[in-house]
Amino acid sequence: MRNWMWIGVAMVVIAVAGFWLLTHRPSQAPADTSAAPSVQLATVRFGEYDVFLNESGSIGAPAGTTTQLSFPIAGTIGSIDVHVGERVSGGATLATLDTRSLSLTAQQAAADAQAANAQARAAAVDRFSTKLAVDRAAVTRAENLYRAGVSAKKDIDDARAQLASDEADAHAAGADRTAAAAQAQSAAVKAELANTDLSRATLRSPVDGVVTAISRRTGEAVDPTVSVISVGPVQQAQATLQVPSSDASRIAAGDPVELTVTGTSETSMGNVTAVVPSVDPATQAATVVVSGVPAGAVAGNAISAKITVAHARGLLIPQTSIVQDPQSGDNVVFVQAKQKDGSLKFEQRTVAIVHEDGTTAQVNGGVRPGERVAAQGAFELLAPAGGSGD
Repeated sequence: MRNWMWIGVAMVVIAVAGFWLLTHRPSQAPADTSAAPSVQLATVRFGEYDVFLNESGSIGAPAGTTTQLSFPIAGTIGSIDVHVGERVSGGATLATLDTRSLSLTAQQAAADAQAANAQARAAAVDRFSTKLAVDRAAVTRAENLYRAGVSAKKDIDDARAQLASDEADAHAAGADRTAAAAQAQSAAVKAELANTDLSRATLRSPVDGVVTAISRRTGEAVDPTVSVISVGPVQQAQATLQVPSSDASRIAAGDPVELTVTGTSETSMGNVTAVVPSVDPATQAATVVVSGVPAGAVAGNAISAKITVAHARGLLIPQTSIVQDPQSGDNVVFVQAKQKDGSLKFEQRTVAIVHEDGTTAQVNGGVRPGERVAAQGAFELLAPAGGSGD
């Protein structure tokens, strides 16, 4: 009986001790986000917002304004005399073929033409006019003497035979003279063609411009169908962007642009100068031309462009505040809200994104100006499946 009494006393003591611990345990602090090291806060604000489009392209004028140049004759490239980005004037040498065989051909053609001219000059010398005049006079004299009974008819026949022979020789000389002149002309044409081929072995710029591409190297064989060098207009202050058709419809001439040469810190400010009103059916991209590229950029450099297409007013929050609820697919933010007991907790609210540029987002619904939202670490606040979301 005494044992049961002691057991009862022990149970009472344990119950009293448990009650005391429960009633005297230190209360937990409210979920104050300022004390949460993994969550940073930002304030919802109502203000002006620049709507940006981030596009890419390259330094230089649009396609179609660049001239692709090739050698008019076949051969092997002997030298490339320019580099990409170099400014060239009209007539400047861009590249040359190996001209050793062409030079030999031109030299031989020139020598042949010189020899043919010498032969033509020799054939042109008149060696028969005087002789024919003497022969005709001899025939007349023989005929007169024969009529006077002084000479025989044979003398007339001999004089006429000599005249006929010399006339035949004169006619042959005339034919030789014509042939020599024709040969001289042909040799001159061949020499001119050889010199023309030699000159065609030098690729020259047709206009003032900038070298935008070099597609062949020294030692490579080329022909008139092979593009070797491309030259564009001197428009270093222009860049050409290829933008999705959906973006192109939002861009207008005059829109401000911030340009950055890819891979460098070179930036500059410019403007949209033209939006080409057509879309490439293969890429579904439109062409936008902008001005004001960085001074250190050269034709062909890749470039990124941040185009301001609108100025808006609305509710603004950091883009990092927005997370997607994996269960509903909604875009949500976590707003720090004061509870009835005075504690601070996060409330999950759904928002609609109007626009975002990688840093700031304009949203509708769910938040009010002045409220504090989780800017970093918001994803960790998503309630697990079946959780309360506090």
